[in-house]
Amino acid sequence: VTFSTPTLADAYEWDFGGGSPASATVQNPGPVTFTTPGQHWIKLRVQTACCGWSPWDSVPLLVVSNPTVTLPPDTFRCAGDPPITLSVQAFPGATITWTYNGNPLASGTPSIQASNPGRYAVTVSYPGGCQATDEFNLSVLPAIPVNLGPDLTLCAGDPPPVLDAGFPGNQYLWTLNGVPIATSQTLAATQSGTYAVLVNNAYGCTGRDTVVVTYTSFSVDLGPDLELCAPSVVLDAGPNATTCQWTLNGNPLATTACQITATTSGTYAVTAQNNAGCIASDQVTLTLGAPLTAQFSGPTSVQVGQPALFTDQTTPTPSDWTWNFGDGTPPVSGTATPTHTYTQAGLYPVVLAVSNGLCRDTAVSWVEALWDCTTLALQASFTATPNPVELSTGGGTVLFNNTSTGATYYLWLFGTGDTSTAISPSYAYSQPGTYTVTLIAHNYNCRDTATQTVLVQRTLPTSPSALHTVGGSLIRLYPNPTQEAFSLELPPGPGPWHLRLYEATGKNVLEATFSEGGQQTVLVRHLSAGYYLVELEGPTGQRYRGRLAKE
Repeated sequence: VTFSTPTLADAYEWDFGGGSPASATVQNPGPVTFTTPGQHWIKLRVQTACCGWSPWDSVPLLVVSNPTVTLPPDTFRCAGDPPITLSVQAFPGATITWTYNGNPLASGTPSIQASNPGRYAVTVSYPGGCQATDEFNLSVLPAIPVNLGPDLTLCAGDPPPVLDAGFPGNQYLWTLNGVPIATSQTLAATQSGTYAVLVNNAYGCTGRDTVVVTYTSFSVDLGPDLELCAPSVVLDAGPNATTCQWTLNGNPLATTACQITATTSGTYAVTAQNNAGCIASDQVTLTLGAPLTAQFSGPTSVQVGQPALFTDQTTPTPSDWTWNFGDGTPPVSGTATPTHTYTQAGLYPVVLAVSNGLCRDTAVSWVEALWDCTTLALQASFTATPNPVELSTGGGTVLFNNTSTGATYYLWLFGTGDTSTAISPSYAYSQPGTYTVTLIAHNYNCRDTATQTVLVQRTLPTSPSALHTVGGSLIRLYPNPTQEAFSLELPPGPGPWHLRLYEATGKNVLEATFSEGGQQTVLVRHLSAGYYLVELEGPTGQRYRGRLAKE
């Protein structure tokens, strides 16, 4: 190896680190020979007049013996296995070149992935012409083409299929839904699930496949035997049935539908098939009855004591009838045209229940039983006590005693707009007058009326021209008689004082209130001539009465 430096100096000192010669003192020494492979350090320092000796500068020198490259022995891999990694080791500064079947593959990388079959080669080169080469041949074996066939759908009870992984003499591992179950070449699939097999050959290559086996549990259930009040019933072989053959009492029906409408009583049988070709059968015995529409005719009203005829009009004709006439009498059965006599007036529901053994229906109609009012002993009568009634002493209350016969309901009209439904009510009149009291006595559709006149009065007392109390104290009223007005001499002090004037009939014709005592004047020019009752109430509740003559 020849070394040189461009630096100009007064002196040079080289150290060749194991070379021959081992050192030199010139700027460009001659060739140096190295006999030991490995890394050698080449050192140089220089001397100048100004600065003396410089620090040592050094560079590494790699000396190699004849290079070698070693790839793995030729081998094979199974299709689907991971690629094989090829790698070489080289010293720094080396150039690495890869080829595949003589074609450049990669450069500069110490390793590659070999997956395809063929010849792989690598060359490692160093400066100075040293290089080494090696080859690697890779064969790829195909995967084992295991084929268990298509997924299978079987009927419950069918012989189990035998699954065959093929390729005799290899190793096998079977799983059902992921759980190992066998290591043989063949396997009987006796239950539903996903079957998988893994096959290994002597080279370590594998093959696998899966198949889904489904056992169909197919059955037909037409239900229990039925007795129905219906014109028809739907028979259904079920949602999984695809084609069906039906018979009625052993005779084939012209349909392959799996749902039919049965309109005739008898034994229906079906043989059904599903998509998997599974077959199932069932039968049912039906007894169908015609639905009834109950109805009947009869009077809407009837006289008490007279027979009423009722006639069944049910369709279709039933075989049994039961009549209930709503008046508490026992039901009547076994006839389509009964008669019935009501003994009391009223509105009654007539109920007909019909049957034909399977079907039932009811109908309701109303009939009103009425009294013959010409023969019914119905009479309204009453008494009124007291009559006349005095408002000033008795409070105006009259007791009415009901003496009617044959009635069940009463309505009283007291002549004031007030009413009562009591049997013998009392009524308090508040105003004088003549009142017509009416009693209406009812017995269902019949009625009778009685009336009386009640006199309600308020009697005016005879009194002097002064208002007096029971105790005898007086308040002067003057002038009396009068045409225009009169005056009252009230005790002095705060009121109120309340004044009322009444006609002889008891009608209130004038009212006045005084807030304090003393002399008070009351105008009466608007009143008719006659006598009036005067009432005066003081602030402590004391009452005074007298009579006023108006001219």
